[in-house]
Formats: sequence, C-alpha cells, structure tokens
Amino acid sequence: MKSADPMDTTTANGAQEPTSGTRARHAGGIDDLLRHVLESQAESSTELRVAASRAAGLPQHLAVLVEKIHKHSYKVVDADVDAARAASGEDEIFEVILSACIGASQQRALAGLRALEEAT
Repeated sequence: MKSADPMDTTTANGAQEPTSGTRARHAGGIDDLLRHVLESQAESSTELRVAASRAAGLPQHLAVLVEKIHKHSYKVVDADVDAARAASGEDEIFEVILSACIGASQQRALAGLRALEEAT
C-alpha cells in the first residue's frame, strides 16, 4: 500500500505525514488500523477500500456517501446509506464506510499533529 521510498511522507491512504517523531508517538495506531482494514481479505476490493479511505476514484453510487463521511460525517443519514445499498451489498457498504471513517480520521489526526509540529 505505502510507497517503499523512505522519504515518502504519505500514509497508506495518501494523507501527508508530519515529519518528526510526533507522528510515530501519536499516529501509529491509526496507521495500523487503517492498514489492517485496507489490506485484509474482504468482500470489497482493496482498491475500493483505498479509494474510500482517500475519498477519490469511487463509483458514483458510493462517492456521495464517502464524500459526506469525509467532509460532514454528522450529516450522513439512512437515505445516504440506502442509496449506496441499492448498488452494493451490505458487507461491501460496511467495509467502504469503515474505510472512509478511518481514512478521514487519519487525515484529521495527521493535520492536527502537523499543526502541533509547526507550533512548537
């Protein structure tokens, strides 16, 4: 998933990492969880779960739901899930939602760590 280049500071889902030890101390758990979700055997493809974690390159029936999860998760309603469910199975929807949630949380955590780094 992640680039083999040691100078690459992007995460498995494309988020930019902080450059100091702050990241190692605080974000490793999220990375491990996301890697497990993205790389494990599942009903959905790894590519689809990675796309959901990045909120990019998704089929239209999932793009609206995933974008809402990434940008305004508090606005997700049953109708959003039902619309996605019309073209995907329950397991695939669950895996996509989980990937989107963890990807969005990783992006927010890393943004916060970068802000702390810049402030200190």
